[in-house]
Amino acid sequence: MLKKDNFMTIPVSIGFLTAVNLITAPIGLAGAGIGVDIYCVMRQGGNDHEASWRAAYESIKNQKPGLFKTSPKQAAAMIVEAVVREPERFDGCISYLGDLYPKPLKAENNNISIGEEENNNTSKENYAKDRYSY
Repeated sequence: MLKKDNFMTIPVSIGFLTAVNLITAPIGLAGAGIGVDIYCVMRQGGNDHEASWRAAYESIKNQKPGLFKTSPKQAAAMIVEAVVREPERFDGCISYLGDLYPKPLKAENNNISIGEEENNNTSKENYAKDRYSY
């Protein structure tokens, strides 16, 4: 049988977990802000997408507390959301947002045979698919 003292531990535990989640939520959002700053400053400074993305993603990934880390797709969405939320702050970064979501590449020459087309596009398609892999 449960004692009267044990009934109090459940609400206290729930209250503690709720308070911890409310306190740590802004920390995760702050990581997105730092990541978008890094991405935009590096791109405006002349760096390519790959270097800027790696630096921004590492920053976002390291800022989020907890067991589960931010996926690359979530981090890209966080950068886009931050730029859209404050377009005047990130005015020069808007033109770089398309690089976060690459579109699948197609064969440039339709006269290539199917075997050659598959060989040529395999590395390009894998790049587009694996761009945000861990």
